Amino acid sequence: MKEGDHVVAGQLLATLDLTEINAQVQQASQNVEKAQRDENRINNLYRDTVASLEQVQNTHTQTTVATEALRIARFNQQYAQIRAASSGTILQKLMNEGEYASAGTAVLEFNGADQNDWVVRFGVSDKDWAVLHKGDKAAVTIDAYPDQRFTGQVTKLAEGADASGGTYAVEVTVLPAGHKLAPGLFCTLQLQPPGKQSLTFIRSLPG
Repeated sequence: MKEGDHVVAGQLLATLDLTEINAQVQQASQNVEKAQRDENRINNLYRDTVASLEQVQNTHTQTTVATEALRIARFNQQYAQIRAASSGTILQKLMNEGEYASAGTAVLEFNGADQNDWVVRFGVSDKDWAVLHKGDKAAVTIDAYPDQRFTGQVTKLAEGADASGGTYAVEVTVLPAGHKLAPGLFCTLQLQPPGKQSLTFIRSLPG
């Protein structure tokens, strides 16, 4: 996968080395099979009054534990791959093959070209946050389209202030109205809380 490559929704973009993960899934699957065989055998012995109730309960617990271990192994296997959530373009490759990636590490910067909406995220003061509500309308102008007026809506308000900046995060979803948008485009948002003075913010589109 290279910078500038076009990808389609569902396409595999990156994967961890699956050697160890696949081995864990295989081992966990075999443990489940063995636990089930042991449980069936003890159940038959219990019906013949050869095994005790405690043995039945213990083997059932072992089967449950083995099944959960298999579920976890399969979960790790499923999330060892990165697939495109939508069609778009690879803007930047942040890691190369063979590098170590810890949890939460960014691997690719991606622009979903077929998104039906874009989200602008920014922080506001406590006074501005107090008058805003989800669903408030926004009028958006984008520098790249000076004669076009886009519509938006407040779709998320933080429940608390950001620890570093002391502002409250707001997300405004912007409808592209058939226009081509890209991360980094500067826009002006004019929010209009019902019965309140309009609020104006200048931000860039993160996508």
